[in-house]
Amino acid sequence: MKVLYLEDDPNDAHLVDLYVSASKHKLIPVQTVEQAWQAVAEDPQLILVDVILGTTRGGVDFARLLRGHGNRTPLVAVTALATDADVQEYRSAGFDDVLTKPFTITQLAQTITRHVPTWGADG
Repeated sequence: MKVLYLEDDPNDAHLVDLYVSASKHKLIPVQTVEQAWQAVAEDPQLILVDVILGTTRGGVDFARLLRGHGNRTPLVAVTALATDADVQEYRSAGFDDVLTKPFTITQLAQTITRHVPTWGADG
């Protein structure tokens, strides 16, 4: 199973990779929107997206474009910005869920299994 993670902070991506690798699945970490578009071709089962990329809300723009192209892969916003207005913006952009930073491994696991129910299976 593959999870795409668009995250411009390599330390954050590494922590998620440690969990996903321990689960016998594959994380596809990318740092730019351009890399994310290329990685979508690998048909991930879940896409995690950091909302703030650099100094912009580039993750929100990516979500809008992804949904505009008809992609229906479960999409999770990963962000420290989670006011009611923020969450409403993310939902409007096409995100299915929000994982608030800082998060625990348990919260990450719950988010993944909520969108990929077979996550615990070896495959």
